Amino acid sequence: MTIASLGLQSYRELETMLGPGIVDTGLRVLALCVLLGLVLAAFMAAFDVAVGRWVMRKPWAKIWPDFNPATGNYLLYAALFLACVPLLLGWVSRRL
Repeated sequence: MTIASLGLQSYRELETMLGPGIVDTGLRVLALCVLLGLVLAAFMAAFDVAVGRWVMRKPWAKIWPDFNPATGNYLLYAALFLACVPLLLGWVSRRL
């Protein structure tokens, strides 16, 4: 992600938006990765609930066990993994 893709003219403008020191330390990239991961996980969970409720016409009592690993459904682990992948990729890309 570049400054121009955000519609900003300079790092000063970005630093004014995010707070002093965030641009220099690289926390901006990691914070955006965490935000992206949370949005992806929330979208996945919401999509699963919406399809179960309105397309398959399941009652709420049958939708919530999809997120329960004790019943053999690992959707919760998938959502947690999806939330962590952008952070992991952001961390790896900073190391390269």
